[in-house]
Amino acid sequence: MKKVMPGLMYVLFSLLFLVSIFSIYLVEELKQQEEQIQDLVGELDQNNESLYGQVAELVEDHDKQKMVNKELEEKLRLRYQNYLVSTGDKGAEIPVLSSSGFTPKMFERAWKEQGAENLVGSGEEFVKAEEETGVNALILAAIAVHESNWGESELARRNNNYFGWKAYDAAPLKYAASFSSRKECILTVAEEVRRNYLSRDGRHFRGENLAAVNELYATDQQWADKVARTMERIAVNAVDNPQDLENYLNRREIAFSPEKF
Repeated sequence: MKKVMPGLMYVLFSLLFLVSIFSIYLVEELKQQEEQIQDLVGELDQNNESLYGQVAELVEDHDKQKMVNKELEEKLRLRYQNYLVSTGDKGAEIPVLSSSGFTPKMFERAWKEQGAENLVGSGEEFVKAEEETGVNALILAAIAVHESNWGESELARRNNNYFGWKAYDAAPLKYAASFSSRKECILTVAEEVRRNYLSRDGRHFRGENLAAVNELYATDQQWADKVARTMERIAVNAVDNPQDLENYLNRREIAFSPEKF
């Protein structure tokens, strides 16, 4: 058997040593790379969760906006329907318990156009009364305007009584109700009208529209028609761009902007 030369043995051991060192280095390098990969995977998971959360929020916001747009469109449709009926001499036929689609801003526009200073600020009160009682704000406002002569009557100025409430023909000033504020008057009368004139078990119920309410609300048989004409005046002044509103509802070319209507 041949002997291995000492020099060769040294070379072999040196190579083995270098290979061992290199292997250890590679193992450490692989461990570091594996840790880096795990860190990246963790970051990706976090990013994915964050991205998923952002997508979920966007979807939720989109759904909410669709709902808001749907509600706005329904209000615009109701507003236009009320406008058409009011200006078509059929205001007395609108169910009193219905949505008007009108906003406080629209009523304020009408008061300004009519110079009704004593009604300024009441738009929100009429809309609030509709929300709480279901009585159409346009109809309610028209009754108040008709009975108070656009807020100028003595009862309105002295008693905050804008509806001639309990102002019986025999002695209207003597028996008329007094209210602490216009707001109280509007809400109280809306509640009373709903309870007594529009509820089927109400003592004065005769039907659901102004013509039916007229039978026991006022002695003037033309009262409902007069209130309807007042509705028309309010609607004409409140809706200053009916054609744009019609165009939007018919999906013609018009940029959507709720404030525009």
